Amino acid sequence: MFPKGVARPVSRPGTVINIQTNLAPVTIGDVLGTIHSHAVNIGGSPAADAFREAIEQFAGLIAKDASLAEEQRKEALENLELVAQTAKLPLGQRVMGPVKATIAAIPGVLASSDHLLAAWHAHAPAIKTYLGL
Repeated sequence: MFPKGVARPVSRPGTVINIQTNLAPVTIGDVLGTIHSHAVNIGGSPAADAFREAIEQFAGLIAKDASLAEEQRKEALENLELVAQTAKLPLGQRVMGPVKATIAAIPGVLASSDHLLAAWHAHAPAIKTYLGL
């Protein structure tokens, strides 16, 4: 029933691919290390130096704050990781919409910690200035 010159489909038995991995879950230390690796590549101006110092200090405070639930701590650090990753890119390559939303969300993630909210208000100006926000 196939036109001349068209080959019939060949029936083949199903293939099952089983992939196993030994990847460990991402830890707070991993995220801090990633933030640091992004931040060390940022420099060359007073604003860049202030950004680097602010984001690393603030990430360290989040990692140590016992008042945050583990999920809040992870979310806050992942937010900072995105900000640091974007900040190391040249201006023309930065996608700022997600960064603006991320920065706007940080106070909500930290709402259970007055100490971290105060720290955010102290560090946010340097972070926002470097990003042009």
